[in-house]
Amino acid sequence: DNRGLQRAAKLSNCPSEAEFFAAAVDDASSNANASSSSAINRKRNREAIINGDVLFDDDSDEEGGEDEPGWELPSGMEWNENTQCWELSKEFNGKTISLGCYSYSIAGLRKAAFVAGRFDVVYTEEFKATITEANMEEMMRVIRERCELYGEIAIAMMQEVEPGWKIPSGLYWHKDNQCWVFRKAIIGKTISLGCFPNTIEGLQKAVSVAGRFDAVYTEEFKAKITEANVKEKMKELTKAYMQEDEPGWELPSGMEWNENTQCWELSKEFNGQTISLGCYQSTITGLQKATFVAVRFDAVYTEEFKARINEGNVEEMMREIRERCELYEEIASAMMQKVKPGWEFPSGLSWHKGGQRWEFKKSVNGKRLSLGCYPNTIEGLQMATSAAGLFDAIYTKEFKAAITEDNVEEKRREIKERFKLNVKPRAKKRKARTIDNAEAKKIASAMMQKVKPDWKFPSGLTWRKDTQCWFFKKSVKGKTIALGCYPNTIEGLQMAVLVAGRFVAICTKEFKAAITEDNVEDKRKEIQRRCM
Repeated sequence: DNRGLQRAAKLSNCPSEAEFFAAAVDDASSNANASSSSAINRKRNREAIINGDVLFDDDSDEEGGEDEPGWELPSGMEWNENTQCWELSKEFNGKTISLGCYSYSIAGLRKAAFVAGRFDVVYTEEFKATITEANMEEMMRVIRERCELYGEIAIAMMQEVEPGWKIPSGLYWHKDNQCWVFRKAIIGKTISLGCFPNTIEGLQKAVSVAGRFDAVYTEEFKAKITEANVKEKMKELTKAYMQEDEPGWELPSGMEWNENTQCWELSKEFNGQTISLGCYQSTITGLQKATFVAVRFDAVYTEEFKARINEGNVEEMMREIRERCELYEEIASAMMQKVKPGWEFPSGLSWHKGGQRWEFKKSVNGKRLSLGCYPNTIEGLQMATSAAGLFDAIYTKEFKAAITEDNVEEKRREIKERFKLNVKPRAKKRKARTIDNAEAKKIASAMMQKVKPDWKFPSGLTWRKDTQCWFFKKSVKGKTIALGCYPNTIEGLQMAVLVAGRFVAICTKEFKAAITEDNVEDKRKEIQRRCM
């Protein structure tokens, strides 16, 4: 974009974006010239950044100025000639630890500065005082988490079980979802191949998927791909890397690769027309979901089901089949298109299967924040759309920039408070009626007489008006022993009678005779233990 061209032109000392673009095209025409030129520029710019001359000087009159006026290289940063990147190291408990490698780019250097600054904030004298020999590894993980160094955390975990382990190519940390995302470029476009938790099992699974993908997507495989056969090749590739999880897996009928949306589309014939049954990512989870929907559709759409369809109930029957295939997004979209053509599904809205409703969640500083539940109706989805718009209006770049470790909880509360403007207040709970001892006894007697006509109140059972329950207590050697609280129900009163019977069986004349001043507390505890 224009901003990128302006920055590139400035860094290469070109007078204008147009001249920079022309020079870049000329440079790319010769690989040898491009290679030597880029090497010279890297060296020149590396020296410039060390001296503080070029990248971060605020000597520009252009709109927006430069990126970081007065920026300085963080302490502990050194250039690695072999890997051609910046390495950040810090002293931790008498040892030098790595805090990551960073590319020679504005984004990379910003990240390095963020990590260095976060480390200095976290690694205080108080933090050092909590470190011991026993918890050193745990504290190192804490500091890496606070510095958002998930790659280093993953490597440290995996090195314990697989020495020499490295992060597979294509695996990236997704801050919002707090998981590893595996992405690969296929025919010039990046597609997602799955999300994995930051655990040893999750990372092992990611490595397995990466290995299976690389085993199939070889140079020979790529060379055979053409525009005409790209869909067939995607089917072949997908089928191959699904075999380990589901041996013998086949692509469901009706599944086709969509090159524009970079996902699998599932379509089926319904009442003489083709209907969509959703789009699915090329991940193990996505493909398993697509298989489930295809199988469920075939199980539901039988001859008996077809016979029920008529001109008057086509829409209703289509909704029924989508419900039985658990395609709630398609149901919602179909409803909303009738009242608002072009309606798009809000980001962050997901179906809660247990509650049978839509739940709106958003990530705030890497943690999920629940912002309401909505019914699967036109009104509910309109409210959810409004909520999504409200969140976007609140959670701006300025709002995000103002979030720190110290105020993150306060900011999350602020978002929730501002959302209350868009949510109906909860109905007040009706206060339960309190009853006194006489009324409680009357209710209890009436209940128990039905199941046991000769039932009588156990000695020691008293009604507590404050907690509205039966309290059972007994006296042993002049001291009261509490033997539980019981609700004013048949089951509660039966349990109280059972405990009263146990007390009588335990506290015999012989038992009482054995109680002395020295062992009275032990005997009381024994009674409680045996009764309860």
